[in-house]
Amino acid sequence: MKRFQARRGSGRWTRNTIENSLGLHPGICPSCNGFNPTPIGETRPDTCTHCGGLLAICAHGRCTEPFPDPATMRSGGYRECGKPAIAFDIEHRWPVCAEHAGI
Repeated sequence: MKRFQARRGSGRWTRNTIENSLGLHPGICPSCNGFNPTPIGETRPDTCTHCGGLLAICAHGRCTEPFPDPATMRSGGYRECGKPAIAFDIEHRWPVCAEHAGI
């Protein structure tokens, strides 16, 4: 089997991922850790094919800083909401629930 190698424009090697080597989005279920692959250009499923749980949960509160503060992590900061998502936040590109979407 041929091994795929990924390089950036600068010539440096990058890590092989499912997206850049096979063209699939992994779609891992948060409840059962099931693998739900979909092609990158197609819409992702709303429910898991293994357990039937929701794949998109609200990620409001996720840390977007490159170097998160350890004190905030220890005090319980940067926790995701976890409610079922109905929309996407354009700035951060993560799913949000109705409360955090402002609907």
